[in-house]
Amino acid sequence: MLPDVTDAVSPAVGLTHLQIAAAVISGAAVTYVLRAVPLLCLRKRVENPFLISLLRLLPYGLLSAMIFPDIFSAADSTAASSAGFFAAAAAASLNAKLTCVALAACAAAYIFLVLAQGG
Repeated sequence: MLPDVTDAVSPAVGLTHLQIAAAVISGAAVTYVLRAVPLLCLRKRVENPFLISLLRLLPYGLLSAMIFPDIFSAADSTAASSAGFFAAAAAASLNAKLTCVALAACAAAYIFLVLAQGG
């Protein structure tokens, strides 16, 4: 028999189905507005070199700002995460492909954790 979930989805969270639906709909509305406003406001081609470079580099900066804090808490220890970060930075500086960079980071963090535990 299934548990009764009519008033709350999760007792720990305490959100009702209506609250979850409202959160999803408001998130969709905000995403739509953020995508539609530039499309409606920027009818002609952007000629300003500063604005062009800003719009070109903005996704990379935002992605870095979201990912960078989590890099050092990904493994069980900050030292292992740092080893993975430096291995990824070294692989990326050698123009390795993204898959190789990710594998180098994972391998370095794993090896550091194994060596830290004594083999």
